Amino acid sequence: LARLMKTNLDMQNVLVLDRVLALYLTHFEKNDRNDKLLALALPFAYVQPFISEARIPPEMFIGRSAELAAIQDMAGPVFVYGGRQLGKSALLRQTRYLVHHPEQGNYAIYLDIKNKDGDAVLGDTCDELRRAGILNKHVRTWDELGRSLKDLWSQGKKNIDKLMILYDESDHFLVDAAAQQNRPIEVLKDIRDYVPGHFKFIFAGLHNVIRFDRRQLGDNTVFAQLDHLVVKPFGYLEANELLLKPLSYLGFEIRNQDIISTILAQTNYFPGLIQYYGKNLVESIRSQYKNQLFTDCNTPPYPLDESYLKDLLKDEKFRQKIDDLFMITLELDADNYYAIIALVVAYQYQYEQQRVVPVTLDTIRDVCAAYEVHKIADMRDEQLQALIDEMTDLNILHQEEGGKGYVFNRYNFYMMMGDWDDIERKLREYGNA
Repeated sequence: LARLMKTNLDMQNVLVLDRVLALYLTHFEKNDRNDKLLALALPFAYVQPFISEARIPPEMFIGRSAELAAIQDMAGPVFVYGGRQLGKSALLRQTRYLVHHPEQGNYAIYLDIKNKDGDAVLGDTCDELRRAGILNKHVRTWDELGRSLKDLWSQGKKNIDKLMILYDESDHFLVDAAAQQNRPIEVLKDIRDYVPGHFKFIFAGLHNVIRFDRRQLGDNTVFAQLDHLVVKPFGYLEANELLLKPLSYLGFEIRNQDIISTILAQTNYFPGLIQYYGKNLVESIRSQYKNQLFTDCNTPPYPLDESYLKDLLKDEKFRQKIDDLFMITLELDADNYYAIIALVVAYQYQYEQQRVVPVTLDTIRDVCAAYEVHKIADMRDEQLQALIDEMTDLNILHQEEGGKGYVFNRYNFYMMMGDWDDIERKLREYGNA
């Protein structure tokens, strides 16, 4: 049955409940039977719970309880930022899933506003509010939107206890808003202040979202008056649960916990990379059956051991994808600040002696000056330290004991940056840009 389900594409999404299993389930309380059914039947079925490049279903939303609570707090942070592969979009979508119950007067609207300016975002916002039955007309300016939403509460026209507007991929919009003296942000903040506890807006984006804070814009700006939340890579327990909980339902047997530690280290504890890794582990069962590496009478369970992992890592396409996803994290914006700093960290590595040498702010500036990468070399201490802190939040760098400097958090990050010739070539290219 397991071989048929996993090798025949026509048998996907089929769960078999026979008389023996049905009889066995009667031994459990009614509330526990569904969970027990899945745990016993899914290893023989085919299902792919890991989603690496699409919308994460609610049942696969694991961890992030503190961040989720902060976003749902109507007086909580407004700006949500972090690198790629960290699950910001999943956080916003899960918030909408949990909050949006119009029958109770609770509304949550999710908008992907990638590469959109203020006018386009205003139009999208109005369209979604009209679709939800909150507005009955289209407005032409942000100020008009503010007046219209205030009227809903002041005149009691709608039964709206809670309204959340969740803006994802908001980097470009925030740049445009700053060019408009932040008027769109001021309008949204004014609504929130007018009906405290009833209205909230969220802007999620990459790490450069936080560059719109008091360090660069001053204490009197609207940005400095709103709290922010940084989304970091998972801790060990969260990462472990995201990987192992689905695998355990699918019949994987973990015989050595060191294997899990190896996988999590290779993913840098990024939820998106863990999802991609898990997806490939599940898919590899199919190839194992096709190559007759499983014995029907012994599987499931499917032992996740070193040999299983080696087979996966032999796949050049898989390893290249992991490397590419990590490099995408370094290349967050057109300035490529993270990528340049990572090259300098690798530049300091003594390849002949295989020795790690920590970098300091002065080291980074000196190397960049030597290769004429002036946008880094000319930075002030606080600007450069802010970038280092962001890369530390991303688990890319960590500070050596005693404050001696910074090194890569994982040895394989050095390998991803290339050899000495590659590093020099890339630094020259950034210097010539």
